[in-house]
Amino acid sequence: MLKPTWKSFVQSQGLKNKKLNIAEVEDTYMGQLKHRDQIMGFPTIRMYNKAKAVDELQGERTIESMNNFTNKNIKNILKKVSKNKSIKKKSLKKKKSKKSLRN
Repeated sequence: MLKPTWKSFVQSQGLKNKKLNIAEVEDTYMGQLKHRDQIMGFPTIRMYNKAKAVDELQGERTIESMNNFTNKNIKNILKKVSKNKSIKKKSLKKKKSKKSLRN
């Protein structure tokens, strides 16, 4: 049964991980969600970023596997965010330099 393992995982993440929001949705509420991804079975454990599914946990449902899944995905998301920020900074610098050349 996953429930005790899930509760332990949620408690451990809540204490140490401020970058993660954890939601538990019962099957009776699935139709009320904004993003209606196809769920093939329960329990389904997915990672979302900006309302888009990033990954789905496959395999064992242990605290260790859930922690590994979470850490891997947060790391990947933060890399993308960092990369996007540096691209935006470079783009702003180019715009500023073009603007200063015109003046």
